[in-house]
Amino acid sequence: MKLLYSAASPYARAVRVAWRYLNLAGVNEQLCDPFADDAELLEANPLGKIPCLITDDGAALYDSEVILRYLDAQPHQNGSLFFKANDWEAATQFSLLKGIMDAAFGLRMEVQRFEQHCGSSKWLMRHEQAVLRSLMEVERSGMTATSFDVRHIMLKCVVDYLDFRCPELNWRKVAPSIDLCQKALSQQPCFEQTAPV
Repeated sequence: MKLLYSAASPYARAVRVAWRYLNLAGVNEQLCDPFADDAELLEANPLGKIPCLITDDGAALYDSEVILRYLDAQPHQNGSLFFKANDWEAATQFSLLKGIMDAAFGLRMEVQRFEQHCGSSKWLMRHEQAVLRSLMEVERSGMTATSFDVRHIMLKCVVDYLDFRCPELNWRKVAPSIDLCQKALSQQPCFEQTAPV
């Protein structure tokens, strides 16, 4: 299998963490710039987005959730990364975490627009508040005290992305238990080996 990814992408990092955690063999990682109209990426994913996993039979899988579910379905020794199909609370939390990732990426894009003198204060604040409100909801839910699963991967990847791309956002002030959780997760090799750069 080949994973097309960017080292800074929180979406791609979630996949990279997962296959390491599951101890899957045969995943080759290939750096790719989604903003450079990479020919291989565009052929595999017409949206031109990462991550994109090309399976051994040549099929292209895209969207981080699809790839995470595919990897989790492969034979491995660890328990399932995903919660039970009818666990609607966990499913909603997972969707919230995906939304935080989207808002964090939107915040980063708006900051870049400001650097080019074409940003919108309204949209900057909208993304920032969405991130903070949502982290407060994760904090309130007690999710960080549950057994490790895909939600913890998403959470760690998004807060590390915030520290990497939006260091001025003081999310720890509203989410101290998330900070404790992410510090503990930092010690796992699957997170150490995939830190954003």
